[in-house]
Amino acid sequence: MSVYEFATLTFKVGSTPDRLDGLLDDLAADDARLIGVFSSEISRQNTSIVIRRFESLAPLVAARRRTLLSASPYGCDERLTAFSAEAYAPFDGFGDIELGPRGPYYEFRSYLVPPGGIAPTLEAWAEMVPRRSQVSKPTLICYALDGPPRFTHIWGYPTLAERESLRAEALAKGVWPPRSAPRWLTTDMWSELFVPEPQSPLT
Repeated sequence: MSVYEFATLTFKVGSTPDRLDGLLDDLAADDARLIGVFSSEISRQNTSIVIRRFESLAPLVAARRRTLLSASPYGCDERLTAFSAEAYAPFDGFGDIELGPRGPYYEFRSYLVPPGGIAPTLEAWAEMVPRRSQVSKPTLICYALDGPPRFTHIWGYPTLAERESLRAEALAKGVWPPRSAPRWLTTDMWSELFVPEPQSPLT
């Protein structure tokens, strides 16, 4: 089973634009495929997210251990002030991410769910995602394998105006949101907007 790692990196103020120098060389040491490198647009500032895909949990754990023991995590040296890493599994039936131009605006939407809520969420989304994808296709839909029960979905848009238009179209056609999904949500949900860095396969 493929799994994804979302690494959130926080940098010193003023470290742009060279804060990610050394990132690709560092990531090459792990058995993973780089999916995306994004920096905050409407979110916590001085923050980047690195998404990688691993073929299983074992190489992800090995990569995480290497990062924790590194004197320069992610090759960012003293520019990096904090980082965290989370593991995710794709929703059932959701294939590998299609790389290439999907943005440049990427919306990350995350939701906490109550205990026992992941399985019914997977079921509800399995019914609706194919229909919703006819309006616009999600970049990734996944649920967390560590931390509190939650899931994240990512959408790429060429413009923010098109984001509004496509969301309105999906709502008008009744293909979104999944009908039974809201009962498994909490009030703890958030949306952030990121843009790709030059190192990102997703652009």
